Amino acid sequence: MKLNHPEKISLEALLQKYQQLKIPPYQRRYSWGVEQWKKFSDSIDEMWEFVKKDPNSNDDIHYTGTIILHVDNNKNTNIVNIVDGQQRITTYLLLLSAFLDYCKIRINNKETGSEEEIDSRIISDIRKCLFYFMGNQNYGLHDFSLNKIELNKYDQPYYEATLRNEDKFKQTKIYKAKLYFTNWLENKHLTSSEINDLASVILKKWMLF
Repeated sequence: MKLNHPEKISLEALLQKYQQLKIPPYQRRYSWGVEQWKKFSDSIDEMWEFVKKDPNSNDDIHYTGTIILHVDNNKNTNIVNIVDGQQRITTYLLLLSAFLDYCKIRINNKETGSEEEIDSRIISDIRKCLFYFMGNQNYGLHDFSLNKIELNKYDQPYYEATLRNEDKFKQTKIYKAKLYFTNWLENKHLTSSEINDLASVILKKWMLF
């Protein structure tokens, strides 16, 4: 990541560090498709296999590349522009949205699949990546003030509707990306313990530099 100086940081830490990340108007629209989504999910599966073999190893950290951020002069330094890396960050947030929905359904249906329960902190950690909260920090569904990412004026309505699970934009790549990750998760038939482990991989192991 570059913002005045290079810094190694997880995607989770990056998203929780700033109030909002904005994609400038001159940047292209969201354009990733199945090929890129599959590479994304394959990378997670690969990291997860490393974790299963040696949970205490640092060799399973995945460096997803460089994200370049920019702060406008004389403006809020908690709001930054994404100069490079918007496709990866948007995809990561759509994955998190799919994972959040998956966890909530499992918790509501009490489909534990093992003696352990799904760690409730996963829900709050993902919500803090997706939304900037103000006030009482309850992280309820409607307790956020704004999305952590602001896409361009064409993609933002699709993104917001997709996070709300509205299906009126089914033909957009943003909707299809979340659907891809939803199906990817459902096809795994995870136990609660596996959900907790996978959450750790997704939230902690994706590093930027």
